[in-house]
Amino acid sequence: MLDNKNKKIINFLQENGRKSLNEIGKQQNLSHTSIQKRLNKLISSNLVKISAVLNLNELEFSFAVIIAEIEGHDNLTKIIDTFKNCPRILFLSPMMGGHNLISIMACEDASSMNQIINVCSFRNHPAVRRSEVYICDSPIIPQFFNYPIIIEHKEKQSPCGITCLECEKFQNAKCVGCPGTIHYKFNQNKGKSKK
Repeated sequence: MLDNKNKKIINFLQENGRKSLNEIGKQQNLSHTSIQKRLNKLISSNLVKISAVLNLNELEFSFAVIIAEIEGHDNLTKIIDTFKNCPRILFLSPMMGGHNLISIMACEDASSMNQIINVCSFRNHPAVRRSEVYICDSPIIPQFFNYPIIIEHKEKQSPCGITCLECEKFQNAKCVGCPGTIHYKFNQNKGKSKK
């Protein structure tokens, strides 16, 4: 599946996702139809996904890594299933070693990140034996992330089951709420002034 021609197609698109199939075809001495067929096969095989990604550093997001030791495989599976649709999680995976779950999260501001880490994250699940949190500086690699931009906020409850309206920090404007709910208060147009 990943022969040299397909690798080149992927490489061209990674460098510039707006590059036309004609341009890619010319660089590989293939027709745009051949490039389209190859790309469609890569997409249908679930090896490639074409999407817009965001530079969260430019949006001045905060980042955190959370690792935890979860008691028992069933609890680990349940926690992963509960948090896999969290709009703030950039990476979620079981792992080997003293801790068996890791996530990388992004959040609009430090105050909301504090709330998420202490109330909304999986580290508060009863099956967590221990956890560690690391607040990160702006990522160097990658610069761009597949972070969801939710246009219509329809849900009253977050994907993990937490209700923002019941949260004291949300009520006191210390957290912007979950982007997946109707309670979300962050104004992405407002932003912070650049120095």
